[in-house]
Amino acid sequence: LTFCGLVTDEKHRKMQYTYAHEKGRAVIHLGRHRHGADDIESGERINFILWSTSEKYRASEAYKLHRLRSSAADPPDPICLSYTHDRDYTKYRPKLSKAEALSRGVMLEAVERRLDMYQRPVLDLSRPIEEINSVPSVCLFLEGLPPYRQHQLFQNLMEMAKEVHASVDTAEGQVPPIIFFVALQPSGAVPQVRALGGVTSSPALVILDVDGEKKYRFNSEDFDTAVMQSFVTSFREGKLQAEPISSEAPEPAKQTQPPEAQSLSSGTPGSQSPAEAR
Repeated sequence: LTFCGLVTDEKHRKMQYTYAHEKGRAVIHLGRHRHGADDIESGERINFILWSTSEKYRASEAYKLHRLRSSAADPPDPICLSYTHDRDYTKYRPKLSKAEALSRGVMLEAVERRLDMYQRPVLDLSRPIEEINSVPSVCLFLEGLPPYRQHQLFQNLMEMAKEVHASVDTAEGQVPPIIFFVALQPSGAVPQVRALGGVTSSPALVILDVDGEKKYRFNSEDFDTAVMQSFVTSFREGKLQAEPISSEAPEPAKQTQPPEAQSLSSGTPGSQSPAEAR
């Protein structure tokens, strides 16, 4: 049984200790201590595992913090890599065949779901992938707009996202260096991300660098594809002025649609939702 570091530490993918099992002995460790069973050379192995959990602790902020992986992790030791949990596994080790994955207890459905998500140009901001905390993210807020306007701006974002992703070199199975999200309804994570971005109007566009604690707000009222793409290009070239993500001052609210039109919003524009877009 190999132990690496705590998931909250920079060295969470560094090998710390290998324990050899003995009959009559048990190992007790923290759940956030990265570990894995090594391959056996012969015979068979049966693992007897018990979890000790606390509903009170799991409902606490401390538990949420203890589950966050360090975004500034040191380069990994190969033995500490997990095909299920490490997005950059194939950067350091060969991709597992299905038979190899099953023999090692890999949660293939989770891996395939993650890889499928990475192929989508635009993701649903109400249910963001965890990489929003570590990868610069372009967030377009469309809540409250009439469906035809949501559809129009969503298509503009989709077109831009496809062009940007086509221009960057992303290895198979890796998250792109910049992610695109759209918010159609004020549900899920949308209000929290709005607060981080310091935007109140709709439509609104902001690039969040959560890991760097920075945000970049789009100040134009022209949401044409070319204009938005110029904004994203300027960000990638380091030409935009960053604001601290903790800034309390939101942008001045601007009414872009009459109140009666805003009340018409009822769902996803068109027949293709952001989460289903490919």
